[in-house]
Amino acid sequence: MVTSRQAGSFGVLLQRYRAAAGLSQEELADRAGLSRRGISDLERGVRRSPYPATVRRLAAALGLAEPDRIVLLGAARTSNGAAVASAVGNADVLHNLPVQRTSFVGRAHETAAIRRQLASTRLLTLTGPGGSGKTRLAVQVAGKLVDSFADGVFFVPLAPIADPALIPATIAQAVGVREAVGRSVLDELKERLRTKQTLLVLDNFEHLIAAAPLVGEMLDACPRLSALVTSRTLLRLAREHVFDVPPMPAPAPTVEADLEATMHYDAVKLFVERARAAQHNFALTTGNARSVAEICRHLDGLPLAIELAAARARLFEPGALMGQLSNRLGLLTNGPRDGPARHQTLRSALTWSYELLMPAERRLFERLAVFAGAFTLPAAEAVADADGSLATSMLDALASLVDQSLLNITQREGEPVEPRFVLLETIREYAMERLVATGGELGMRTRHSEYFLALAESAQPRLQGPLQAESLTRLDPEHDNLRAALSWCTAQRHEEHAFRFGSALLRYWQMRGHITEGRERLTEVLGLAGAGGSIDSHSAIRANALDAAGFLSWLQGDIAVAQTLYEQSLVIRRTIGDRRGIASCLNHLGNVARDRSDNADARRLYEESMAILGELGDRRGMAVVLNNLGEVAQYARDCPAAQSFYAEGLAIGYDLEDGWCIGNSIQGLADVAQLQGDYQVARQLYEQSLAMVIDVKDRSGIPARLEGFAGLAAADNRLERAVRLAGAAAKLRVSVGAPRRPPEEELFRLWMQPTEHGLSEAAAEAAWAEGQAMSDEQVVAYALQPETGNGQPTLHVIASDRREDPRGTGRRVRG
Repeated sequence: MVTSRQAGSFGVLLQRYRAAAGLSQEELADRAGLSRRGISDLERGVRRSPYPATVRRLAAALGLAEPDRIVLLGAARTSNGAAVASAVGNADVLHNLPVQRTSFVGRAHETAAIRRQLASTRLLTLTGPGGSGKTRLAVQVAGKLVDSFADGVFFVPLAPIADPALIPATIAQAVGVREAVGRSVLDELKERLRTKQTLLVLDNFEHLIAAAPLVGEMLDACPRLSALVTSRTLLRLAREHVFDVPPMPAPAPTVEADLEATMHYDAVKLFVERARAAQHNFALTTGNARSVAEICRHLDGLPLAIELAAARARLFEPGALMGQLSNRLGLLTNGPRDGPARHQTLRSALTWSYELLMPAERRLFERLAVFAGAFTLPAAEAVADADGSLATSMLDALASLVDQSLLNITQREGEPVEPRFVLLETIREYAMERLVATGGELGMRTRHSEYFLALAESAQPRLQGPLQAESLTRLDPEHDNLRAALSWCTAQRHEEHAFRFGSALLRYWQMRGHITEGRERLTEVLGLAGAGGSIDSHSAIRANALDAAGFLSWLQGDIAVAQTLYEQSLVIRRTIGDRRGIASCLNHLGNVARDRSDNADARRLYEESMAILGELGDRRGMAVVLNNLGEVAQYARDCPAAQSFYAEGLAIGYDLEDGWCIGNSIQGLADVAQLQGDYQVARQLYEQSLAMVIDVKDRSGIPARLEGFAGLAAADNRLERAVRLAGAAAKLRVSVGAPRRPPEEELFRLWMQPTEHGLSEAAAEAAWAEGQAMSDEQVVAYALQPETGNGQPTLHVIASDRREDPRGTGRRVRG
């Protein structure tokens, strides 16, 4: 124990106790809810008269035992000489901010932003879902502002009261104002605060919204009064400014979760600190960094959820803990006993918000749980209120859920697209619990699957032709919902819907590089049609699904499986007399024969398909088959024939404005030019072909173009460039799930022969690694770099008989 005589001045004593506790001035300020400058002024003696309440907060933050606490209070009294009354009449009080039991982690950007806003507005509402850390952030900011409000900063906890009429009395108690005879508490508050520079922190206002006008009334009467409000619902006052408290930043799935990258995220920092409190030897390591990142991401960066999960570090290693989080609400319990009841479990925090909703809002909130990811207003109307039973404006109801921090808007500022709404996954799980409890899950999931099946089927024909890129872009934000809807149909054995889904999404899966996923889902769907299934074994719906599964199997080099599936489809097509389907199957079987190096059979199947397509007038189908005939001739090294087939297919592609067909025809012409040693023409054609697949957003088509550029680099003895491009192409092929087919492999090996002996093993490995490290955008830019450095590469097609591109671009095409 240190006596006051030994200690000397209050500032010296405070500095000694702080050093003994191992705290910096900043850390002590955070714990005590004070500013760092305030601590510094006290220790340096600049401020000689600390308020007793401030001293008590410091003693608590330092963890002083009773004898040392008495010494510190005695030193403060000696420095003060006499008690200093607060400007609002509550002696010795400058603020009453609660002492925090744990350290404040992260939120530097938010803290600075809130302080800036409070400098220019007198009413700022911090809003966000339950567990987002609004109260902790408000207290932290208020502590930094103690020195900025000469007449005090006062924390007013509103969660314990249920009657809005009690708010004036609760504020009065916090600031030390007593009711005067013959005057209301509100009038007394206005009178006492009228000239005072004071900040009120009104915590948890959401269940007392009816009293919001009272806040405006006080601000009108007291021109130097400011209010910092935490609420899951906006006050909707004219002078109100809003700060949406975001989730804590957590590593995105695309971020490599190594130790150095992971430890910089606020969500990870919070998890580690709280886990260390639960298990003293916990540390973030290279072995657990990925699991910790996944936990924080899975919990949507919600501080309360992260803290509750970290408390389980005594029981689970991060990898095992991640495995337990499939039921977040059941696992995330047992919060600190001295914390608010609504923070004892994550479910309690969400129930607090749910019970504030109006009946129609509750029903809507529950029904929105069936959406996976973001959704649009029309989708919400079609799924959640198809029968009009909500009896309310959908837009108004969604806006209300947004205002009450249960729903987010994902539209970015300036984007010319309709807004999209999304439930955080943690909140969605709670909403689903409620939906299941009401017995509404089956009906809502059925509506959801029907809506997104209709969306997929309406987009399917537009995934070919001039609207291809637009249609792909339209489906992209719906991908999570499309996945969820197909999974539901499969799980419920809704065979017809599942089969139709699989067929409708084929081209999307291919062009967006989801080939493995698509194939797995189609395999699962085809497995539904067993004995007693509702899909006729000779149904066109089944044949379409067989075709789709065969195509994706072929893309992945599974030729035997693809052949079996196509042959099964062909039997059905012949049985039901579907000539267009027969032509398609013959074309696909020609691809299988070509990949088996049976060029004669491939040519026979293609020609049979072409005859049917010609009779049907299916020009797009003809363009596809012409390109395939060109490949057969190319692999047979009959370059003039290949050139003729590709040119004819290209002419049809331009007539139909079908970017996918155009890109494939130009790619074939580029390959032929390279085989003939006409490298300048080949490069110009590869540039055009690559630009085309980028234009139609066909990610699966990029690798073959990169391999063509690699062949040109190898032929020009730029071997490291060739290997870089090959490495990037190989990475992309793995990403989209489309390895080189046998004829492609043969051609690629031919082109890359100069690198086999022209580069050392070390140089080749380094160049390959560099290519693998490139993003899609980087490697495309690298491939298109001008050879001579004299500007951007020219993107045009070299023509033979000068047939002009009908779209009016001025380009000439072979024909």
